[in-house]
Amino acid sequence: MEGGMVGFSYFCRPIFRRMIGELFAIGVAFLWSGSAIFFDYVNRTLSALNSNLIRFFFGFFPITILLLCISGDFFFAHANLLSVLWIASAGFVGFVFGDYFLFASYKLIHASYTQLIMTLSPLFAAFTGFLLLEERLTYNILFGMLVTLFGIALTIVRKPESAQKFGLAISKRGILF
Repeated sequence: MEGGMVGFSYFCRPIFRRMIGELFAIGVAFLWSGSAIFFDYVNRTLSALNSNLIRFFFGFFPITILLLCISGDFFFAHANLLSVLWIASAGFVGFVFGDYFLFASYKLIHASYTQLIMTLSPLFAAFTGFLLLEERLTYNILFGMLVTLFGIALTIVRKPESAQKFGLAISKRGILF
């Protein structure tokens, strides 16, 4: 500290160190929501394929710069060929097919319902781990899954005024995507 002055950052440092995970989680939530709102707006005028291509263009450069900062190279020079092939195939499936269907669902059921249905992904991951990796599902985990499913069902299932049966408030094709 120069001249005996104590700056504001001196007092905040311990707080930010303790809360760094929470701050990153809030930041990711804002960016994820902002991205959903932005691409929901973009999909009103463009197709899902064009939206995906725009996202590729704007996402390629930050990912490349991040890779350069972390590894010191634009490419995985330190990785073996098999690792690079696995990363490339996972990226292809996730970024090409996954995001195409995400943008298509934005077009059909809009961002609010799409993001709501995306909250099911941890449930699918847990069941996949249970089936393929023999992971344990405790009663607390199963109860949390039921609460999540109940909340989603309350949001997307409705009873029309003229009908006797319950129905979906949104497109079945959008849910499938």
